[in-house]
Parts: sequence; structure tokens; C-alpha cells
Amino acid sequence: MSDKDDAALSAHNLGFGNFTFLLIFLFWTLVMAFLAAWHYNHEHRAALENARTAARQSFSKDLVVRRWASGHGGVYVPVSATTPPSPYLAHLPERDITTPSGRVLTLLNPAYISRQLHEIAKTTTEDGYGHITSLAPLRPGNAPDVWEQKALNALTAGAPEWSSLEQLEGAAYLRLMGPLVMEPSCLQCHPDTQVGERRGGISVAIPWTPYQTALRQTWTKHLLGHGGIWLLGLMGLFFSRHHLHRNLAYRFQVEQHLRQSEEKYRLLTEGTTAIPWEFDIQADHWDYVAPQVTRMLGYEPEEWTDLRFWVDHIHPEDRHRAADYCQTSTARGEDHQFEYRFLKKDGSIAWLRDVVCVEMAGTRPVRMRGVMIDLTEHRSLEEKLRQAVKMEAVGTLAAGVAHDFNNILTSLISFATLVKRRHRDDPLSQEYLQEMLDGSKRAAELTRSLLAYSRKLEIQVKQEDLGDIIHKNGKMLRRLIRENVEIRTELLAGPLPVLADRTQIEQILMNLASNAQDAMPDGGTLTIATHRLESLPEDTPALNKQDISLPCALLTVADTGTGIGREQVERVFDPFFTTKEVGHGTGLGLAQVYGTVQQHHGVITVASKPGEGTLFSIFLPLHAEPAAAPVQEVEKKSRSQAPRPLSILLVEDEPQVRRVLKRLLDNQGHHIREADNGREATRLFQKCHQEIDLIIMDVIMPEMNGKEAYEEMIRLKPDLKILFISGYPGDIISVQHIREKKFPLLAKPLDPTELMHKIKEITAGEG
Repeated sequence: MSDKDDAALSAHNLGFGNFTFLLIFLFWTLVMAFLAAWHYNHEHRAALENARTAARQSFSKDLVVRRWASGHGGVYVPVSATTPPSPYLAHLPERDITTPSGRVLTLLNPAYISRQLHEIAKTTTEDGYGHITSLAPLRPGNAPDVWEQKALNALTAGAPEWSSLEQLEGAAYLRLMGPLVMEPSCLQCHPDTQVGERRGGISVAIPWTPYQTALRQTWTKHLLGHGGIWLLGLMGLFFSRHHLHRNLAYRFQVEQHLRQSEEKYRLLTEGTTAIPWEFDIQADHWDYVAPQVTRMLGYEPEEWTDLRFWVDHIHPEDRHRAADYCQTSTARGEDHQFEYRFLKKDGSIAWLRDVVCVEMAGTRPVRMRGVMIDLTEHRSLEEKLRQAVKMEAVGTLAAGVAHDFNNILTSLISFATLVKRRHRDDPLSQEYLQEMLDGSKRAAELTRSLLAYSRKLEIQVKQEDLGDIIHKNGKMLRRLIRENVEIRTELLAGPLPVLADRTQIEQILMNLASNAQDAMPDGGTLTIATHRLESLPEDTPALNKQDISLPCALLTVADTGTGIGREQVERVFDPFFTTKEVGHGTGLGLAQVYGTVQQHHGVITVASKPGEGTLFSIFLPLHAEPAAAPVQEVEKKSRSQAPRPLSILLVEDEPQVRRVLKRLLDNQGHHIREADNGREATRLFQKCHQEIDLIIMDVIMPEMNGKEAYEEMIRLKPDLKILFISGYPGDIISVQHIREKKFPLLAKPLDPTELMHKIKEITAGEG
């Protein structure tokens, strides 16, 4: 063995010996402690019994004195301050007598005599004292204290005596009470009683201090004896431990070598993400399947009984191919490897690569050894990569389509607006043109939705009423959802102002409603509700509470569908994760919902159990600022306030868009110069830059883009005002640094009213 192995072995032996010694030490200590406690308890009981014996003797003495006095009809003593005539014997004619010598004597009954003796004992001795008492005393001085009252109740119930350790005047006493039983001689003073009746008792208080002192002395002797025996035992333990280490050293060395070998083998076989195995072909039996098969596939090694188990759990689509290939290669004695899908115990699918070595006996295969390598994560990453490439292609296509589509919509909206203004007095034309404008705006929203799906669009937030969004999308949801699904809305009566992108909130509703519909194949109820929260519900997950600002708006979408398990709930917002069948759903819907909520500075949670439906809760910050003026109001203001004529350079590479924008601006009285690309615009600007008040320029153009053209222009006129327009999505615009520089920007399709309002806003300080 190496020095390192010797050190490890010594540490192991020391650890084992120390642990064993500690256990024996604790056991021996507990045994001696138990014996010491038993002896102390025995001596304590003996001391208590001795004190009770002394108390019983004192009680018996009081009874003897009482019987003697009763037998003689009492005792006459001289009348004094301490022995005045007893008022309780006033009915006796001979209570007081006078001797021939003139001394006045009074009769003391037994109770009086006992009380006198008790008072003398209490003040002159330390051996204890007594007290006559009763539950119905004739004399107030005989009234019982709390302990005596408890003892009298016990004696009345039939107890022969009552005793316990108590504190009296700051000292410990053994108190004992015995009953007073009426005898014939007692009837002289107590004519209303009967012989044998219990009338009160005599309590005796014996000081506990002498007995306690004796108990300590005895206990000290026992403790020293037990301590000596305990120390002798420890010496024996140390001696035994030393010899045990010497006798077990060789055994520990052998075990250490064995453990090291087993550890190396275990790390080789179990520490990988593969499953080593060995199969006996002749016996049709798996001799070995690595334990990690339980973790990776869900089956215990004992469940792998024969080859049929493996074949039956191959995916049906791969079963025939994989089994035939393995059987053919094995029959030829060829080592081989192949990939297939395997059904895990929880019903999911794992991709495996089996690497097989065949052992031959002559020309006959007798054994196979191999390893199953899990390719599931690798395959999943490949699939995600394909999905990402597909989404990138969709996004690129969507961006290109959106650019051309937005240019077309700009022309439609602008020309329709111009025609609508020329025919203000024709209600029917106004109605038709408004329908055209509404359709164009819906087409523009469709474009934005397509870009949002491919994540090519920055959200554009403004104050919206959350309840109004849901209310106005009710018909759309009804068309989207099957008829066997009932839609219920429970909306807050008042407004819920939030800062949101209306189109994106509508997309969230559609995604969640679509998921709910898929979870209710046989029909059910979809409930959409809104609430205003001043405080969070108790069941809000702790991880989300810190991200929710109060007060907030709460949007809930609940269904009565099949629900999902806890593990699926934890992954429900992961990209590409879906609980639907293959070919149904991309796994992006809820990921998009999660991302959109995050962009709105909100929080989304989900609660679900199998068979109990699903509840999505979206928390959005409330927005308290006044809402922007409606478009109609802005339009009226635009009409009522005539714009100051401006000299505008319009730069747009799309001829149709350029023409319609020129007509819109001409109608407002502005003087327009045109250019179809950035380079032409810069040449034109050099000639007349002093006359130009405003540049309206597209961002993406051939030859020279809008940003480059603007940088050339501001060298001639640093205070130049500009309005950028673009039909490309937000991420492309970000590349051009337009948003980073915070230049005024309008996205196509352009709304004429919004365009005029933006021009007035940019040039408000002029004129």
C-alpha cells in the first residue's frame, strides 16, 4: 500500500475505534448513572419513610395523651393567661373549682390539652409539632390551612392517613395527618357526635432538614463508590480499545483494498450517463444491468428478466428494425451499435444508442456485453436547433412581408383618409370609408401580431383599460373557441388602467384561450376574470411576491379541463415544451405569453392539478396617469387648429407611399420637396438647407439609409428637426440606432392623424 492508502486506512481505523469507544463509553456511563439514580431514589424513599415513622409516633403520642385525658374526664389546672377557662365547657357545672387553699382551677378537655402541648413543642423543640384541625372547627384557631383541608378531604373519603413534603415558613417539613375517631369518653365535650365518627384530625409537621442532611451524606458515599467503579470501567475500555485496534488492523487493510476496487468499478459503471449491461444468450437472462437504469429509464434492474423485456419496450416504430439488426449481427458474431427509441416507465420516450460486443464460443455466440448511451438530450437539442432555425426563417420572412405590407397599408389608410375628408357631408361614403379604415387597421394589427409571434417587434405601450380589452375581444374569442366550451367573463365594474400594448394583451388572451380549449376536448367552462388587488392572496408563490408591485390589476384565465401534474407545471413556460401530442402545438405559445408579461413588467403564475383544471394568473401594475386623448378628439383639435406651413423634405424609396404622403402634407398647406433615397436627399438638402424646417425620412433605403443621410445633413444644420418612418420591425430599427438615439419615429402603416399630430409636436417651438 502507498503512504496515502496507509493514511486513509489509519484514519478509517481511528474513526471506527473512536465511534465504537464512544458508544461503549456512553452505554457504560448511562448504566452507572442509572445505578446511581436508583440508589439515590432508594435512599430518598427510605428517608421519607423514616420521617413518616417519626410523624406517626408523634401522632400516636397525641392520641395516647388524648385518651388519658378523656379517661379521667379532663385535667384541672390553675387559671392563668395561657390557660383561661374554656368557653366551650361552660355547660359543665364543675368547669371551675376552688381548692380549700383558695386556688381557682379550671377544667382542660383533651383537645385543649393537646393544643397546649403542640404550642409548647412548636416554640421549644425542633423535633416537630402538631395541630388539631377539622373541616367544621368549633374554635377559629383549629381552622385548617390549604394542605390540611386537602388532607381532611382525603381522610373523610376513607384514607387511613395523608402525608407529603411541604414548605412551611421557608423550611421543608414532612407533614402527616391522621384521623380523630370519636370514642365514648369524647361524648362529654361533643354530645352531638357518635362513637366511631371521624371528626377532624391531627396534623404533624416533622422538619425534613435532618433527614435531608443524612441523605446527602449517604448519597455522597454512594456517589464516590459509583464514580470509582465508573473510572475502573473506563480504564478497561481504553485497554480493550488498544488491543482491538491491533487485532483488526489486518482486517481493515483487506477491506480497504476491496472497497477501493469496488469504488473504481462503481465509478466506471454508475458514474456515467450510460447503462452498462451483460446478457447470457444461452440462459436468456440479463446477468447485469447497471443501477442507473432506474434513474435513467425508470425500471429496476430486477425487472430485466429476459430479452423479450427489452424488445417489448422498444418504440413500436423502431422495434422490428432494432431487434432484427441486433439479432442478425449477434448471430454473425459481429460487434455492432445502433440507435432506437425506448419506452420509459413513466410513458416518456428516450433515445438510446446501444454499443454491443459479442462473445463467441467457437462459432456460437454465448454472451453479449454492452452499454446503452442516452441520446435524449442530444436529440432534443438537435430538435430545438431545427425549431430555432425554422423560427428564424419565419421571422425573417415575416419581417420582409411586413415591410411591403405596411407600405401598402400606408397608401390605403392615407388615401382613404383623404377621400373621407373630401366627402364629409356624405354619411354613406363616410360609413364605407370608415369600414375601409377599420379593415386596414385590423390588417395592420395582424401584421404586428405576425411580427410579435416571431419576436421581431418591440411592444408599444399606452394606457389601456384591461376590462375593456377583454370585453371588446369577447366576440373574437367566441369565434375562436368551440361551441361545446362555455365562455364566462367576470369583469370588475370599474376601470383597470394598465400600461400595455393592446395587441399583445389580445394575443395573450388568444393563446391562453386556445390552450384552455385543447385541455377540454369534451367541453367545459372557460372563465376570464379581472380584479383590483391592494394586497396579494395568501396562495401567491413566495418567489413571485417580491416582483409584484401593489396595487395591481389581476387577470385570471381558468378552465375545467384535464389539468397537468406538478413537474409539467414547473416547465410550462419553457420554450419548446408542450403537453400536446406530436404535431400539435409548437411549445412556444406559453413561452410567448410569459415573455410578453415580462415586457409589461408583470408576473404570471399557474396552478393546476390533474383532473382539476388550470388557472393562469397575470399580475400587471396599475397605471394612474390620465389616459391619452382619443383619436377623434385629437383629430378635431387638428382640424380646429390650422397648422403653420412648413418646408418639408420627404425622403421615401417607395413611390406609392411617397405620393400619398405628399398629398396629405400638401392638404395641410406645407411645401414639400421629394427624394427617393438618402443620397439624393443629401444633395437636395445641400442646395436648400436653410429653407428646410423638417425632414420626414424612411430608415431603410437603398444607396444610403436614413441614419447616414441624417448625419450628413446635421453637419450643415445642427438644429435640424427630423421624423423617421419605417415599415421594418423593431429589432432592425434598433440596429440602425434610431431608438437608442431617441429620434422621433413612426411605424408604418402610418395613420394620417397621428402623422400630423407628430409633426406639430416636433415643430411646436417654431413660428
